[in-house]
Amino acid sequence: MTKFEEVIETLKFAEKNKEQLNAITSTLQKVITEQRKSVEALEKLLSEIESGNVTPAKKRGGYRGRRKKEEGQQS
Repeated sequence: MTKFEEVIETLKFAEKNKEQLNAITSTLQKVITEQRKSVEALEKLLSEIESGNVTPAKKRGGYRGRRKKEEGQQS
């Protein structure tokens, strides 16, 4: 392999690494943006709780078990 070919291969490798780095950076920026949105939502909820504006959601609660299938039904 000549020096010229080595330089070309090195440049191709560097370009590939740059593309991978850009992809990773872009993905991390998206993750950070989503995390910030989640933190903001939690902070808002916390401030609502502290101010007394939040009431607990009514839950049905309790274990109901499985319903028995009627004899005429087949799944």
